Amino acid sequence: MTRGDMSHSKIPTGYIARQVAAGCWLSEYSGLLMKKDQEQCLAAGCDEFLSKPVARDNLISTLSRYLQKVEQIDIVKELEPVTSVLLKDEPDMFDLIEAYIEQLPDSFEKIREAESNNDWQELRELMHKMKGTAGGYGYPDLTQLAAQTEFQLINEDYKEVSIFINKIETYIRRIIVGFNPDSHIVSLPSSS
Repeated sequence: MTRGDMSHSKIPTGYIARQVAAGCWLSEYSGLLMKKDQEQCLAAGCDEFLSKPVARDNLISTLSRYLQKVEQIDIVKELEPVTSVLLKDEPDMFDLIEAYIEQLPDSFEKIREAESNNDWQELRELMHKMKGTAGGYGYPDLTQLAAQTEFQLINEDYKEVSIFINKIETYIRRIIVGFNPDSHIVSLPSSS
């Protein structure tokens, strides 16, 4: 197992590294195993080294341990407050940004409603509007999420649309908490 920053050039010849999850790599080797091979893999950034034949239970246990770490990192990131990039340099924008944030729950309710009604044209218009406004209020990541959702709508990939809408919901919660740290519970319309 290796982290994403592992140096592949330091892995012994014959190894194949492939990503099995975000930040989690599995390295395979066919042929004879030598102690120096294990040392080289660990020096290259591997967190674990399993030699062949790999016992199924050992592989599952090792993968589970690292996948849990990845999930914990994702959960922590989902809870991190987000603040407008404009507030640091333009504090006079506070009132405008506050008004924008106050309307986000209503905007998101319209997004969920369009999604539940399979009103893809309305949803596309809402995503286009969010894409255009979010960056102007200092939330470029929300602009990016809206753009990705709009792209999936154009391609009629509604499963991906749903995934991105859930990401937008999480991000809006982070924005609200970032603007008002006392908002521990943010009520947004949820999918049915």
